[in-house]
Amino acid sequence: MSYDLSRTLFSINTDSFTCKEFLDALEHYGILNSWKERVREGKALVRKAESKNLKIDLDELAEMTNEFRYSEKLLSSDEFNEFLQSINLEVSDFEEYLKRAYWTSQLDVDGDVDGEVLDSEIFAEIYFSRAYRGLMDSCLSRLLTWYDKNEVKSQNFEELEAHFKSYKKNSEQYFDEKAWLQSVADSSEEVDLEELREQFFDEVLKTLKVKYVS
Repeated sequence: MSYDLSRTLFSINTDSFTCKEFLDALEHYGILNSWKERVREGKALVRKAESKNLKIDLDELAEMTNEFRYSEKLLSSDEFNEFLQSINLEVSDFEEYLKRAYWTSQLDVDGDVDGEVLDSEIFAEIYFSRAYRGLMDSCLSRLLTWYDKNEVKSQNFEELEAHFKSYKKNSEQYFDEKAWLQSVADSSEEVDLEELREQFFDEVLKTLKVKYVS
């Protein structure tokens, strides 16, 4: 199945940003190649394991599966399948990712590797390694035009880059990070660091009027 690069990742008002634009951004900022290489090496290690008739430890594989599903709160099969559907991936994509991840932890790559890398494999690697949020956060300022006076989507990366300083200035102006952190510190509740990080970006995104679309 070919990956639907026209799928909307998020939108601001009437402007939508697609999977293709996300990959273009990763390539423009020198990030995409490392993900392609990661997939290539993983696939090479799967082939190496198969050529040596090595077997996957099923208990460890089950542990990897459960760790992902619990971390993403996808406890039931229906929830997991709905998640896969929302990101345009299938169970087979998850299984192939697990194989790559497993053998990457067990074997070493022999020299340089080459071969085709599919868009679906890149997105599987990004989603299932739970790197998606971090990549989106790091690309956000360059993927989006700051909506201050003219709510217009930038048409190219040079234009987006020109908005970067304005974005930073406005995000600092309209979102008081110190006040937010103080409110967390004043709270008597125990806070998980990962939850705190997600909560922080949720607050920033709310301030910037960004809506993610699954």
